Amino acid sequence: MSPTMQIELDANATHEIRELATMMHQTPEQTAEEMIAHAMHRARRYAFYLKNAGKVSPERGLEILWSMGKGVPPDPGDEIPEDLKEWVESRRPAKRP
Repeated sequence: MSPTMQIELDANATHEIRELATMMHQTPEQTAEEMIAHAMHRARRYAFYLKNAGKVSPERGLEILWSMGKGVPPDPGDEIPEDLKEWVESRRPAKRP
């Protein structure tokens, strides 16, 4: 048996979960579990960013992004269609070194 936890919710939260469960054709328990899983994912990501704040500069991040894929042709099917090439090029930022 997996460990369980009981959490007391106020009437508004309980009502909201029941409404969402009905819309999603789930039980309130399934809906609450899904909501908690999504919230935990967000909290972990936020905690990661807090823990690593200030370790990489925005400039270094942009440098990494600009260097990715340099000289690598697009995969088949990823090419920009001919009729959109001029439009895409007109909206690209200035070329980086």
